[in-house]
Amino acid sequence: MPVSVRAVTNVTYARRERDARPHDLKLDLYLPAAAGPALRPAIVFVHGGGWRAGVRTNFAPMAIRMAERGYAAATIDYRLASEARYPAAIHDVKAAVRWVRANADKYHYN
Repeated sequence: MPVSVRAVTNVTYARRERDARPHDLKLDLYLPAAAGPALRPAIVFVHGGGWRAGVRTNFAPMAIRMAERGYAAATIDYRLASEARYPAAIHDVKAAVRWVRANADKYHYN
């Protein structure tokens, strides 16, 4: 991790059921290490894989680059098609966006 970036990892943004057990959906947040005078824009990265494959860490290098350029960047998990039927992944992505919006003041982004 570059010294210019602060990572907040394994943050639970939603809890779902899987096999009658809780399943936490996580995100990683990458922020510029130095606080700026203005709120920074935020980006939510949704990994590819056709809703069937992939992990949030696939976008970590891009999220780090965006944080180095002054953005807040979140990489998110969502339930894959093998875990939950469509449109479950869409609901998960929407929940992640709601979490990002709800925590804007805490992490100083807009």
